[in-house]
Amino acid sequence: MGRPFRHHASGSTRHFLWSRPAGARPCGTRSERPSQCGGCRRSFLSASGCRHVGPLPPVYRQRFRAHASGRRGRYSHTGAIWSLSCVRIRTLRQTYGMGGCSGPRRRRADCGPERSHGCTSRKAPAGGNRFMSPIMPHSPLPASSGPSAPLRVAHVMAGAATGGAELFFERLCIAQAASGLSVLPVIRQEKARAQRMQAGGIAPTELTFGGMADLTTRWRLKRALTAFAPRVTVAWMNRAARFTPKGNWVLAGRLGGFYDLSYYRRCDHLIGNTHGLVRWMKEQGWPENRVHYLPNFATDLADTAPARPDGVPPNAPFILALGRLHKNKAFDVLIRAMRYLPGQWLVICGEGPEREALEALARQEGVADRVLMPGWATQPGGLIRACSVLVCPSRHEPLGNVVIEGFSALKPVVAAASQGPTELIRSGENGLLAPVEDAQALAHQLGTVLEDPALAHRLALAGRADYDQIFATGPVLTAWQQFLSSVEAP
Repeated sequence: MGRPFRHHASGSTRHFLWSRPAGARPCGTRSERPSQCGGCRRSFLSASGCRHVGPLPPVYRQRFRAHASGRRGRYSHTGAIWSLSCVRIRTLRQTYGMGGCSGPRRRRADCGPERSHGCTSRKAPAGGNRFMSPIMPHSPLPASSGPSAPLRVAHVMAGAATGGAELFFERLCIAQAASGLSVLPVIRQEKARAQRMQAGGIAPTELTFGGMADLTTRWRLKRALTAFAPRVTVAWMNRAARFTPKGNWVLAGRLGGFYDLSYYRRCDHLIGNTHGLVRWMKEQGWPENRVHYLPNFATDLADTAPARPDGVPPNAPFILALGRLHKNKAFDVLIRAMRYLPGQWLVICGEGPEREALEALARQEGVADRVLMPGWATQPGGLIRACSVLVCPSRHEPLGNVVIEGFSALKPVVAAASQGPTELIRSGENGLLAPVEDAQALAHQLGTVLEDPALAHRLALAGRADYDQIFATGPVLTAWQQFLSSVEAP
C-alpha cells in the first residue's frame, strides 16, 4: 500500500500529496505541466501510471483529471504535489468525500489536538490523516462491477411527507434492499420518512430539494450518485426529475400521474404504474421501447390485527376512506352519499386543505354525527382489516393504492370509475364501480355490499386473488428486477 495523503501549506495555497507505492524512489523534481511527473515525464493519471507514483484507480483518474484540466498544477515526486486554491481544495474535498479542516494553517504538521489555527476537523480514521480520507492508489473501486456484485439502484424522491407514491417509494426501497439489491434512497429532508426507512434497515441520504434558489441540492445529488455508481437511477415525480442529473447511469423517471413531461426531458426511460398512464406517455411521443409498466405492490394485510377507530359503536359496521383531504379525492361526494345510507358510519382518515369545507358539508347534510375524520392513520392496515367496506370516491385517481390495499386485506372495495380504479376493478367481479360525481349511485353500491354479506365475501376473495397474482411483493419485485437489469440508455 502507498502512504496516505500528506498536507502542507504555503501562504494561501493548499498542497495535497498523492501517495506513492511503498518502496518507490522519489525523483525529487517538479513539473509545471498538470498531472505530469517531473522525473519520468509520464502522466500519473494515465492507465499505466508513473513509476514513482503508480497507477490510480480509473474512477480517481477521471475525477482528478476533470479538476486538473485547464489549470496549472505543480507536481513533484516525493509524491504528486497538486497546487490548488483554498476554494478549489474545499470543492474537491466536498465533492469526493475528503475529510479535513478548512481553517487557515500555518504549519506543516497534521492538525494537533490544540487546533490553534482554528481547525474544527475530526481526527482522521486509521490509515489516513485529518485532511483527507485514506484513499490509496491501489484501493478497490467504490462500486465493484464484478460478477458477484449486487445490482445497484438509486431512488430519488422529493415528494411530500405523506401520499401514496411516497409510501410506495419507502416500501419498494426497503423490499429491494431486503431482496439483495444495493439501494441508495435519496429523499427530501423529512425526519419521519428517514426514521421509517432506517427502521426498515436502509439509511437514506437527505437533501433540501428546494425551489429555484436552491443552488446546492443538484451538485450534492450528483456527488452522491457518482460515489454510489448505480446502474439505474429512478427519479420519482416532477421535483426529483428536475434535480436529478444525467451521469454514468441509466436515468428513469417514475410517474404516478399525468404529469408535465417537460420535467423528464433528461430521462432515458419513463415508468408508469398503470397501463393507462403508459398509453398516455406513448401518445405524447415517447418511443414504445422507452416506456415501461411497473405496478405498485401493497403490504400484505391479510394477517394484520383489526383495529376499530374511536367513536364508532362496538360491533357497528363502518365504511372506511383513506387519503388526503383534497378536491380530487371527492370526499364531498362520499359525505353526500351518506344521506342515502341511514344508520351507517363513515370514517375518513386523512388531512388536507378541505377539512373545514368537509366538516361544514357533513353538518349541512345532517350526517355529522355519523362521519368521523380523525386525521392521518399511523397504522391504516388495522383500520382496513376492521372496516366493512373500503371506498375510493376519487374524481381523479391515476392508480388508487387504497384499492390494492383493500384487495390485500380481503375487504370488498367500492370506487368511483376514475382512471386507476377502472383499471383495477372489474365491477361485479372483484369490486363495485359507481359513476364519478354521482353520490346516489355510490350510496347504492355501498348499500349493496353492506346488505349482502355473500356478495361482499365473493368480491373480497376475487380481489385477494388479483393481489396474489399481480400486486403482491414478489411479482412486483421480479418485474422491477427485470427492468433494472436489462434497461439500457438509448
